[in-house]
Amino acid sequence: MQLGDIIQAQLTMKNMTQTDLAKKINIGQRSISNYVNNKSLPDLETLAKICNILEIDIYTILGTKQYDNEALFIRDKNECMFLTMYRSLPDHKKAHFMQSILTLMDMLK
Repeated sequence: MQLGDIIQAQLTMKNMTQTDLAKKINIGQRSISNYVNNKSLPDLETLAKICNILEIDIYTILGTKQYDNEALFIRDKNECMFLTMYRSLPDHKKAHFMQSILTLMDMLK
């Protein structure tokens, strides 16, 4: 099920129109229409507002609960720095990097 289908279903359940939703979040009705018709996606701030008004669990929309990936969100600057370093490595060096980290983790236990 795509985001537009979920939005439309919730609008119907709440007896709301696209125009009603657009007014509540202060955007154009055309934007809501584009989301409902899966022609475009809202930015995260707008998505959060839509989810709040329509009582949709944003984590379900983002797929984090479905796959139990909530723990994968970056929590602080150190995690971000670690991930940035890993992603900056050429592919052939990533395995060595990960092996080094695993070795370090074993030493810290």
